[in-house]
Order: sequence, then C-alpha cells, then structure tokens
Amino acid sequence: ILWFPFFSVTFPVKIKRLSVPRWVRNGTDHVILDCEYSYTVSDVRLVVKWFFKDQLEPVYQWIPGLEKRHVSGILLGRLNFNFSVDPSDRYSRYRALYILKPTLEISGKYTCVVTSLASQDLRHKEMLVYAPAKNFSVSHSKVATSETDIFCEATGLYPRPEISLSVILPDLQKHTVLQGTKKQVKLTNGSYSILLARRFSERDLAKANVLILECKVYIPGTNYKVTREISFYTGLSDVNRGTSRNFYFTCFLLFLAVLTLTS
Repeated sequence: ILWFPFFSVTFPVKIKRLSVPRWVRNGTDHVILDCEYSYTVSDVRLVVKWFFKDQLEPVYQWIPGLEKRHVSGILLGRLNFNFSVDPSDRYSRYRALYILKPTLEISGKYTCVVTSLASQDLRHKEMLVYAPAKNFSVSHSKVATSETDIFCEATGLYPRPEISLSVILPDLQKHTVLQGTKKQVKLTNGSYSILLARRFSERDLAKANVLILECKVYIPGTNYKVTREISFYTGLSDVNRGTSRNFYFTCFLLFLAVLTLTS
C-alpha cells in the first residue's frame, strides 16, 4: 500500500491589475488609481499600501481587518474617503485611490504593495499630470516688401512642450513640416512658454490658390495637442501674377485663424 501525504496548497496574494492613467489633465474633477488583487482565506491579515515615487513611507495605507485607513504626504486632503470599488467585499473595498482635482505636484510613480502573513506582491506605474496652454496665438510682422515673419507662441504649459510649423496645400494634398524655424522655450514659476519664429519670402510660398500655415503645440507623452491655422486665399491668375509680384504678402490682410483643440 502506498501512502501519499496530503499537502495544503496556498496561493499567495497577487496583484492582478494595476490601473494608473498614463496622463491626466491638471484640474480634472478626479482620477482613480486602482490596485486589483486576488487573495485566499489564508490572507486574512491583508495590508494595502500606496507609495509615491521612491518615498519610504506610504501615502496611503488600509488594513481591512482593523478597518483603518491612513493618508499622508502628497495625498493628504486630496482623497474621497467615501469611494469604494466593491462595498460588498470587506477585503478590497478601499484598495483604490480616488484623487480629487489632480494637480501638477502629484505627477510621478505610484506603487501598490499588498501584503499578508503568507506573502507580498507589488506593482508600479507612472502618472503624468499636464497643464494645457493658457494662451496660444499666431501673429505676423512684415519686415520687407517681400518678406514676413510668422510667430507662434503658447504659454502656461507643463511639462516641457514641443512646437512645429507646417505648410498645407489643400489643392495638392500636401502637408509639410517646415525646417529652419527658430524656437525658444522658457520655464517660469513652474510652467513653460514656447515661441516659434519663421521668416517667409515670396519665393517660399507655393503657387497655389489656397495655402495654410499650421502651428502645432503638443506635450510629449500625452494626447494633448492644440493647433492654429492661418489660411491664405491667393486666387492668383496669369494676369495678376504679372501685375502684382507681392500679392502673396498683401493677402495677409485676408487671413483666417481657426483654433482646434484636442486634449
């Protein structure tokens, strides 16, 4: 007769999914960071902790068995304590962070640590809080009979933005990002301003009925993008090409600015 000893198999507590948005807009109503985990009856002494960046002390701690929660540091005064992911489950109901009105200061790495007497598991993700442009403008200044400077400027952004200028020729279905632009970026009181400048001469402009200059400002690592377009309606014919060599630049008086915002 062969006897097989009985082994009690224990599955350790395990984080199944960590939900932390990659980016969120500054001043959004709220954002939820969730740490979904599995546990067994052997994990009755659970402790859920959230850490911010590489700090040694947790910014949030929940002990289900004692029905105690503690908030400190960057999240102090920012959480909705009435939020529960699952009111019926006493061991997971308060695992998530419901952060009110996220601001730039709370950008960074968030780590969820779930421990029990039997085991421990952890995961981390980065969250970026970005600030959109407070002001965004496109302007021009004529510097010579056949030369004009184009300026594109945006202020109040965070983190560091990028900017580009493109020429769109609807008639030819062409969209070209211009090279040789001058850019300037400044950081003042925690926000960025960015300026792009480009000088155009008559020979730079294509012989098309409609020509569009598009300025785009965006924040890398997010879906934030804002564009502004100036459209030039030249309507040149063979006759007035010969009678008005500077027509392209007089048509600056007829520009149309269109603002398109995606965030």
